Amino acid sequence: MGEVNALLPLARLFAESFQILFTSGTPAGVRAAGEFPSLRFSDNPGFVRRGLSSATALVIAESELWPNLLMTAKSMGVPAFLVNARVNKGTKRWLALKGFLSEMLSAFREIYPKDEREAEKIIGLGVARERVVCLGGLKFDGLSDSYSARREDFGFSVDIPLIVFGSVRSGEFKQVVEAVTALRGFQVAVAPRHTNRLGKLLREMRKRGIPFRLRRDSGKERVLVLDTVGELRAIYSVSDLAFVGGTLAAYGGHNILEPAAMGVPVIIGPHYENQVSEAEGLLSAGGGLLVLGPAELAEAARRILSDERARREMGKRAREFVEENRGASKRIHRRILELI
Repeated sequence: MGEVNALLPLARLFAESFQILFTSGTPAGVRAAGEFPSLRFSDNPGFVRRGLSSATALVIAESELWPNLLMTAKSMGVPAFLVNARVNKGTKRWLALKGFLSEMLSAFREIYPKDEREAEKIIGLGVARERVVCLGGLKFDGLSDSYSARREDFGFSVDIPLIVFGSVRSGEFKQVVEAVTALRGFQVAVAPRHTNRLGKLLREMRKRGIPFRLRRDSGKERVLVLDTVGELRAIYSVSDLAFVGGTLAAYGGHNILEPAAMGVPVIIGPHYENQVSEAEGLLSAGGGLLVLGPAELAEAARRILSDERARREMGKRAREFVEENRGASKRIHRRILELI
C-alpha cells in the first residue's frame, strides 16, 4: 500500500497522456490505487506477458524486483524504470544467485533512488553510475497537509493535548504502554500497525491497569485504542504530537512523514533504517525528536505536550521540511517522458 500511495502523484501526471494500470501484491495495495484500474500482481509468465502486451513503459516502486516481470519487459522491449529506489534485505538476497541480480537490474532503462545514500548502494550492486539518477523521494509528494477530521470525531476534548502512537508494532507494545502509563493528564491514542495483534496490546494495557476504550466504544476514557483500519492519517491530523512506531524495536520504522506533513511534531525511536535520510532530515530541521526507550519517550512527550509554543514551532519546522522536499514526481515524469 505504501508503494502505491507513493506512486499516485506520478501516475496522475502520466494519466494526462497514457492509460494507467496498477498492480500490487496485496489487496490493500489494489484498493489504494483508487481511481486507477488495478490488479493483484502475480509474477507468472502468462500474467506478466498479458500485462505488458500493450505497455509503453513499466514503472516499479522501491525494491520490488520480480524476475519474470523484469526479464519479460526486457525481452519485449518495454522500457522499465525503478522509482523511489532503495536497497533492502530482499534486494540483497538476490546476490546469492550469482549474476541474477545484475541481470534483473539490467532491465531498467534508468533507476531513480530516493536519496544519494541509496544511489551509492545501488551503484555498489553493479549498476552503471550513468543509469542512476537522483531526482528525490516520491513519498513527499503523496502526503496530505490537511484532513477534514475533528478531534470530537474520536471522542477527544479540544482542551487537553493529544498524543498519537501510530503504527505500533507488537515488539514495542510493552514499551509504548509503559510510556502511556507515565502520560497521565494527557489524551492518548494508540494505533497498532496490525489489528490482528490487538489482543496482545490490550493485554499489556490491562496488565498496567490503564483504562481504555476502543474506537467503536462510546466511553470517555482518555486512552483510545484504534481497532479500525484506515483512520491513522485522520487522527494524526487532530493530534498535538505523534510517535511513529516500528522505531523502538528493530522493524526499520514506518512513515514519519505523514504527521510531519500536517504540522505535527514527531518522536521516533532509534530504529529508522528504512528511512534514514527522511529521519535525519526531519531531526536536523527541528521537526522531530529521537528517543532511545520508553522512559525517554514519556519524558519527551510530556515536555512537548506541556509547552504549546515549542510544540507549534516544532510542528511548523516539520511541515516546512516536507514542503521543501516535494517535487520528485514532476522531475521523474519529465525524465521518463524524454526516454520513451
